[in-house]
Amino acid sequence: MMPNGEMHAVSRRSVIGTSWFLACDAEKSQSMRYRPPARASAFTIMEILIAIGILALGIVAVLGLFTSAVRQYKDAVDYGQVALLAEKALTDAQNYLDATAAPSEMPWSQEPHFPAFEYRVVFTPTTLSGEYKVTVTIGWGPSRKNPTPDLRFQYQQDFHTILLKK
Repeated sequence: MMPNGEMHAVSRRSVIGTSWFLACDAEKSQSMRYRPPARASAFTIMEILIAIGILALGIVAVLGLFTSAVRQYKDAVDYGQVALLAEKALTDAQNYLDATAAPSEMPWSQEPHFPAFEYRVVFTPTTLSGEYKVTVTIGWGPSRKNPTPDLRFQYQQDFHTILLKK
């Protein structure tokens, strides 16, 4: 090698004896020094299994939240429909009260716009003439887990008001 870093061609004839071989060995020995193997950058099977386990727990948690949210949405929709049906039932109760001489109870009815719900209206006379305490009971869902006093519905909601007979 020359002082400026350039390699010059060495012919076999110009080298005397084994010095040429020694020069080649010196160059090889510098380039072939022992280097410890680099640390593998791959994941071990244990790391992969732990990662999959953590991912599975996360997915199960998200699915649990999703089903809970769907159930709460359905309950909110049901209670919204119950409120609308109660308003309709009170309008029907006022009409029934005005048309009947001595009302006591309207039988269980079903509104066509709310096929999953049934309602009943009970009239209780108060101490004032022509005034009635009205209880509207709305039931929905088949009786499975939480039977109501009526044992017909899974859910039941009561609404109370006072109506005057015209």
